[in-house]
Amino acid sequence: MALPVTLDQLEVFVAVAHAGGFAEAARELSRTQSAVSKAVANMERLLDVALFERSARGTSLTASGAMLLASAKEVLRSADAFASETSRVLSGTEGVVSVAVDALCPTAPVLAALATMTERFPQTAVVVRTEQLALLPRLVLSGTCAMGVCGPQGIEHRDLDVRYLRTTVMLPVCAASHPLAEAMASQGRVRREQLAAQTHLYLTERADWLDAEPPAPGEGVAERRWWKLSDLGTKHQCLRSGLGWGMMPQHLVAAELERGALVQLRVEGLREQWTHTQHLVCRRDTQRGPAVELLHRTLQQNLQSSANSEQSAGYSERS
Repeated sequence: MALPVTLDQLEVFVAVAHAGGFAEAARELSRTQSAVSKAVANMERLLDVALFERSARGTSLTASGAMLLASAKEVLRSADAFASETSRVLSGTEGVVSVAVDALCPTAPVLAALATMTERFPQTAVVVRTEQLALLPRLVLSGTCAMGVCGPQGIEHRDLDVRYLRTTVMLPVCAASHPLAEAMASQGRVRREQLAAQTHLYLTERADWLDAEPPAPGEGVAERRWWKLSDLGTKHQCLRSGLGWGMMPQHLVAAELERGALVQLRVEGLREQWTHTQHLVCRRDTQRGPAVELLHRTLQQNLQSSANSEQSAGYSERS
């Protein structure tokens, strides 16, 4: 059924109800009192219901008017939302922006970029996928995400536009209570055979096809015990609990290393730190809307200026 009254009449009705009188509503709406009175009278005629009691003591809602007031407000809110959505569509602004973020990347620069985008485009919803390894560029290639802050794995694809952002320093660590920490305290270094005898905690992709095969030996260390973990937070907690050793981003463990809760491992004949590069990745054949374009530009600025952003000649393929 068609609405028998106009949005303007509903706006005047709500204004009179809130202001408590026709003269007061007229001042708020910057209209004449006669125009406000006429709008309400026409609305009452069209609805065949009295909305206000008018007396020498003032103006008040009738029982019917009080019941209709909430619905009138809801209609006006819906009309505002429709107008806002129409404006967004006409401007080409995206309704939803999805971004894939490397779990090893600092979150503060990413969140600041998203805040900048939503401040400029408040009607645009955001989906953030925190993943790792080669799954990140696959989310971009499939169109699931408009862009990705990706590590080095899987980014060399002809359909991807890849821009270097920063380098995350990776450190081998274990809990202060772990046997490797005791070896560090007594020897100053850990021998390779000592490292190989302990459980290695490392990240894998969240993918159904991932098998349970042991990891390939890396850096000359033949691993005997290992856990595969698909979540960096779980890996961090396992390290804190002394369940094994593993590589962690320096920015995530710096405070725990400082207070001695975690210990950085130094292994005979191996590097003391590794690096993991991050890149801004988009599809070459996809036209970016204004929200995605702003996010792309802001992510690049924020992450390139973040700590540990010196460009590195190499990186570790295993974490």
